[in-house]
Amino acid sequence: MDYTAKGHTVGLAARMESLAAPNRVYLTEHTAALVDGYLDVRDLGAFEIKGVRRPLHVYELEGVGKFRSRLDASRRRGFSRFVGREREMEDLERAIEQVADRQGQAVGIAAEAGSGKSRLCYEFAERCRARDIDVIEAHCVPHGHLIPFLPILELLRGFFKITDATVCPTCLSSWASPIQII
Repeated sequence: MDYTAKGHTVGLAARMESLAAPNRVYLTEHTAALVDGYLDVRDLGAFEIKGVRRPLHVYELEGVGKFRSRLDASRRRGFSRFVGREREMEDLERAIEQVADRQGQAVGIAAEAGSGKSRLCYEFAERCRARDIDVIEAHCVPHGHLIPFLPILELLRGFFKITDATVCPTCLSSWASPIQII
């Protein structure tokens, strides 16, 4: 059997692809709003797009943004007061004291989804930074479950201070594949 995607979204994707210059990715205003902070985009202004009633704002993808998680987006909006985690913070502080006494420590944090694990880790990392303790972060992302070493890769990049700027641009361009995000 053959399957074909049809509809407004598919048509809009085709129009955006034909509008984009070679090796460029254009996003609609709706998608640009969804990825705000996760990707860096540049507003190209309004365009008349066939099949769309009103002019549509188009954005060009310029690169990866600073956000890596929803916590980053929450931080930009402003956090609420951090309360009710005194016992957990005391446990983490005890682990830091033991590390200072040259007793290696590993701490695992597990709880139900939405219970504040990310915020707890963020607050702990900020306390460490305030004490001039190096913090290297790595994240497990939902779309990376088929790549089990992705957090290890992120951890090593953080440890060795490897960023996109330290990677050869020619090498990066060979990794990129043309995609359209609508």
